[in-house]
Amino acid sequence: DALEILKTRHFSAVLTDMWMPGMSGVDFAKYIRNEKKDTDLPIYLITADTEFLKHYKKEGFNGCLAKPITLAKIKEVLQNL
Repeated sequence: DALEILKTRHFSAVLTDMWMPGMSGVDFAKYIRNEKKDTDLPIYLITADTEFLKHYKKEGFNGCLAKPITLAKIKEVLQNL
């Protein structure tokens, strides 16, 4: 559903989980960067997978939030945008 929404609406940032039904967060970021050709849209990964905490930038993300996330963590990310 998110892919279809991105085709018709503009967003200031994207927060995405790493593991979703049907598509990983990495595939979602690649779609935004390559297919949509949006290199300026900030994409933040949300994950409990400690491996991705080390190399999220290589996968096209601007930042990473480690689970469990809090409202304070989300607020900090959004304020920094």
